[in-house]
Amino acid sequence: MKNKLLIFLEKHLGAWLLRILLSTCKKTQYNLPTDNKMKIFVSWHCNLLAFTYMHRNEDKVALVSASKDGQLIAGPLEVLGFHTIRGSSSRNSVLALRSLLKTDKSMAITVDGPKGPPFKCKPGILYLAQKRKLPIICCSAWFSSTWQIPSWDKLRIPKPFSRISLKYHPAILIGKDEDIEKKSKLVEDKLNQI
Repeated sequence: MKNKLLIFLEKHLGAWLLRILLSTCKKTQYNLPTDNKMKIFVSWHCNLLAFTYMHRNEDKVALVSASKDGQLIAGPLEVLGFHTIRGSSSRNSVLALRSLLKTDKSMAITVDGPKGPPFKCKPGILYLAQKRKLPIICCSAWFSSTWQIPSWDKLRIPKPFSRISLKYHPAILIGKDEDIEKKSKLVEDKLNQI
C-alpha cells in the first residue's frame, strides 16, 4: 500500500513540476511535421525533459527502461499522455521490440538511453524503423539557460523563464538493404545540429 502511494505521488508530482517549470519558458518548434502519419521521433537523453513536455498529450508511445530508475520516468510520462513500453537494449528487449512492432502510434524515443554512452545512437531503433518502414524524425534542442545534472546523460533542466528551441530535421528513411551503421551516424549528426 505504501509503495503504491509513493508511486502515485511520484508520477503526479513529477509531471506537475515539469508542467510548472516549462510553462515559464519561451518555447519554439522549427519544422515540426504536421501530418498524422506514423513516425519515430528521436532525441538525446539529455533533452528528455523538453522533448517530453513539447510532445505531451499527443498520444505517442515512449520506450522507457525496465529498471527501477525507468519507473521514475514512466509514471510522469503516463500522466503527460504518453503510452509507455518498458524495455531497453539490455532488459526486456524482445518484449519491448514486439510491442513497438505492433503499435499503431508514433513513437518518441531517446536513442542513447537508458545507460549511454551519451550521444551515441543505438541501432535498435534504426532496425525498428527499417522493419516498419517508418521515417525517423531527429529532434535537436537548444536552451538559453539550464542546470546540468552530473549523470551519464548530462540531463539538462531548463531554468525558469529561459528559451527552448526544438528543431525537427527532414525525415530519415532506411531502405531494406541500407547500412544501419551509416544511418546511425547520420542520426547522430542531425541530433548534434542546433
